[in-house]
Amino acid sequence: MYVLDRRDIEILAELQRDSRQSVQQLAGKVGLSATPCWKRVKDMESAGVIRGYGASIDRESVGLQLCVLAEVNLSQHTEALVREFERAVAACPQIISCYSTTGGADYSIKVLATDIKAYEAFLHDTAFRLPGVTHIRSSVVLKEIKADASLPIHATIDRPVRVGKAARSPVGGVARGARSIAGATGETRSAAAVATAERSIGSAHDAAIAPAAAAEAHGAERGAGIDVAALVAAGIAPTQARQFEAALNDTFARFSIDTPLRRAAFVAQCAHESALFTTLEESLYYRKPERICAVFKSKVPTLDSAQALACNPQLLANRVYANRNGNHDEASGDGWRYRGRGLIQLTGRANYARAAADLARDYVAEPDLVLQPLDACLTAGWFWNAGKLNALADAKRIDDITRAVNGPAMAGAKERRELFEAALAAFTTPAASRSATASRTSARTRPSAAAAPERSGRADRPGSAKSRPTRRA
Repeated sequence: MYVLDRRDIEILAELQRDSRQSVQQLAGKVGLSATPCWKRVKDMESAGVIRGYGASIDRESVGLQLCVLAEVNLSQHTEALVREFERAVAACPQIISCYSTTGGADYSIKVLATDIKAYEAFLHDTAFRLPGVTHIRSSVVLKEIKADASLPIHATIDRPVRVGKAARSPVGGVARGARSIAGATGETRSAAAVATAERSIGSAHDAAIAPAAAAEAHGAERGAGIDVAALVAAGIAPTQARQFEAALNDTFARFSIDTPLRRAAFVAQCAHESALFTTLEESLYYRKPERICAVFKSKVPTLDSAQALACNPQLLANRVYANRNGNHDEASGDGWRYRGRGLIQLTGRANYARAAADLARDYVAEPDLVLQPLDACLTAGWFWNAGKLNALADAKRIDDITRAVNGPAMAGAKERRELFEAALAAFTTPAASRSATASRTSARTRPSAAAAPERSGRADRPGSAKSRPTRRA
């Protein structure tokens, strides 16, 4: 049995209020770091506490103006007829809820329809044809005072709540619980037997915590997160380590970046691309026209054409990124609006749209979201996953990952390898030893390894937009 504690109740209350918030946002509201919060959510999903996520739709806005509460009586109450009736109700879309009740009626149902004529048609064509139905008493709702309210779960916050399905332990094992009570056939078990089962499963759940904590402390167990100390030991400054810790762990969980090799490779590439997590936006500020011609020679071939673009990053972006990667013409402003952002820079309207669709984030309408730590990490993870870079990391093919991220130029290949080795050592070092080595590792990798990379036209490589999401225009 899964036992809900106070923190679980707080998580559920927040998810009922807004199920689209990120794990990082949710963790901050309930006083947890991102990884433990994510694990609790996943455990509650496995236990059946969280059954799913959906949108709350205003029924009148989609034409369902009529709501009817109806009491239904059956001709007899044999097990076969009851099961047949309940199966038929479950398959009927107009009936949005159904309850077996005490009192004069056998069932109470809630029905939505477009108008009274549609409800009358539902009665004659559907309701009275349900198995065993003999009588239906309908009450039309005149006004909804309260509907689709959140569950009052805070009422249970002062006592543990036991849930009838088994849940995974923190190390991914499954606590096998007692069979569910009061099934469809009315089977029941004694309270003593249920309590015994709950106690035994609770003990098994608690017993799993110690080894799970030990594995996470070493950072080598698949699925364990990385902490600030590990990032600092990998060469990331403490400020950036604290800022990105939760976002990185969320990204690792989402895209199965779940081994030290994968994480070290991912962090190394992100660190080099973002100047050690300090730069999340492409710089298009060029003072010299000659430099503009050298970097963007296909779009700005002459010094005369480059003169007006010097010291004007917005104009430059709109010129060089027009009509590429889903951007419209220069006048549309898409080049500047969808310039490179994030840890592995997302560039071009088409790539913003693909990432938005896959990550359920509105990057097209709000491209600056990618400048936030969580979205900067998620878009990098999205690119990583689309390029199947976990497989390259497993084989320690760091140069091949650099080529996938940076293109044929392979800028900073040596520094990326050094960052990878530092990160791998940090992520496989026991937590107790990290503080002693963090400053040495940080000092060794920070100075030159992650100077912000220049574009050098690397995203113009043939076929990149077709084969996978491209970082750059």
